[in-house]
Amino acid sequence: MKKILFISLICFWGIACKDQATNKVDSSSTKQKEINASDQSKIGRLNFAVTWRWTTDNVQFVIDNSTQMSSELSELWNQNIVENAYFDTNAPIDKLGNLPNITFFIKAENEEKAKAILNGLTVVKEEIAEYELHPVGMLWLDRNTTAINQKGITGSYVAIWETKRTLEASDPVLKKQSDKMLALWNAGTIENVYFDNTSGMRRNSITDFVFFVNSMTLEQAKVICETLPFFEQKIATYKMYQVGTFWMGRNNGH
Repeated sequence: MKKILFISLICFWGIACKDQATNKVDSSSTKQKEINASDQSKIGRLNFAVTWRWTTDNVQFVIDNSTQMSSELSELWNQNIVENAYFDTNAPIDKLGNLPNITFFIKAENEEKAKAILNGLTVVKEEIAEYELHPVGMLWLDRNTTAINQKGITGSYVAIWETKRTLEASDPVLKKQSDKMLALWNAGTIENVYFDNTSGMRRNSITDFVFFVNSMTLEQAKVICETLPFFEQKIATYKMYQVGTFWMGRNNGH
């Protein structure tokens, strides 16, 4: 996945420190496992994964704009429009200097409104980077902090899944898929699962699904994904990219 830096390291840590307490609240609320749909999707908003590609190689220009970009991203998080961001200071692709790259999710009523929000950001207006939107399911599971801490420090990899439009999963396969993902979540192996566990799983003509794998290597993360029934039954395929470290969760206080 091609990602983007929004902030310099100094600005980055300023926001990250402010958000640490919030992440702890997010995680404890997930003891009930499934996220309340009305809580995370007000006014029928949809979720979109946002991926980026650098359109500049001018590191100083990015740094010069970093304060404004940081402020804009923070405000979107405060408004509960952006959530579940990851940063990577050692991106294997699309690297720009020593600056961290970021991925996140945006919530909007439709794709046009999501684009309108992103098009208003300095990073887009100043042609620092360009983005792609990936429609995903609703946030089903966020983070099992207790299990993740017990698992120990690892890297994070995002798995972006695409279901085959001509196939429909049977009820037994749907249940196996759901049970397997819950088991991985309980083990702290996956987190922040955007996955429609109702009609979208049955006939996914609009949304695909996304989750993050906590693993030491990309190869290990792929092995985990390939144990899922949707992969084994050839109902869905995936692409996987390094995203680094979990940063900002959900603003439940909004």
